[in-house]
Amino acid sequence: MWRARRRTIVIGVTGPIGAGKTRAVGLFRRAGAVVVDADLIGKGVTGSPSVLKTLTRWIGPQAQITRGTRGTLNTRVVADFVFGDSSGRRLARFNRLVRPTLVRQILVDISKARKSSIPLVALDAALLPDWPSVLRQIDFVVVVTAPRAIRQRRIIARGLTPAEGRRRIESEIPLYRYRRIANLILRNPGSIANLGTAVRACLLRLQSAPDA
Repeated sequence: MWRARRRTIVIGVTGPIGAGKTRAVGLFRRAGAVVVDADLIGKGVTGSPSVLKTLTRWIGPQAQITRGTRGTLNTRVVADFVFGDSSGRRLARFNRLVRPTLVRQILVDISKARKSSIPLVALDAALLPDWPSVLRQIDFVVVVTAPRAIRQRRIIARGLTPAEGRRRIESEIPLYRYRRIANLILRNPGSIANLGTAVRACLLRLQSAPDA
């Protein structure tokens, strides 16, 4: 369990798809961290009327599911459209549409946590290397990695086809960019027990560091 320090510590937990980033975040949560989930915030952003309208105008009416008078994002259709482009241009455009609002909300949540003197915050964010303004608010970056074959199996277990899994892996941030921002790399080839040991070691390292 995390012991409170004089200031809020913000850990950025990041890494490629299928590496086990979210599982690691869950372990930080169990240790007492308050989690800021970029994916959850992103769903709120893409579900907002203005962004939903923009995505529908770009992708087509199939991009949303209408229930009564309200529309919600058809995430499967949008994902197939965005990741179905091997050039990466669609993904880049999607990120340009969503990123400003998403990053702004993440910064607001981190700021609120600091003002509330929350001892430990874990930001769950796969795209952290692309967000310099967020990185500046992070005290310690943990990158979770795993061999590609294992990541592929994990992605397929989520319900994607092997081809969809390959496209997701090929479209993501290169591993060297994760390594470039890492204070610590957690290798996660399989065992939750081993990952738990690595997370506890990370917390001990942070706990023993001089307080600012």
